[in-house]
Amino acid sequence: MVRDERNEPGWWDDLPPRIRERFALPGDRGEAGEAVAVAEAPPRRSLAWLRDSSLFAVLMLAVALANLFFLLLVFALVDGPVPSR
Repeated sequence: MVRDERNEPGWWDDLPPRIRERFALPGDRGEAGEAVAVAEAPPRRSLAWLRDSSLFAVLMLAVALANLFFLLLVFALVDGPVPSR
C-alpha cells in the first residue's frame, strides 16, 4: 500500500520554513502567528493566442501559395507548348 504523507499530522511543520512561506495560502498563519503574505503577480492578458493564430494563418497562406505554384507547374507541363500557326 502506498503511504500518503499528506494525510499524516504534522507533515507541514516538517518542511523548511522557506518552503512553507513559499507555498502557504494567503489565509495561513506562520509559526509566530503572523499572517504569511504570498506575493502574487497581477493577472496579465497574454497575447500568446494572437501570436499562435497569426503563425498558423501565415503557415496556411504559405501552403496555399505552394499548392497554387505546384498546380500551375503541372498545368504548364500537361498542356505542353502552344502550337504556332
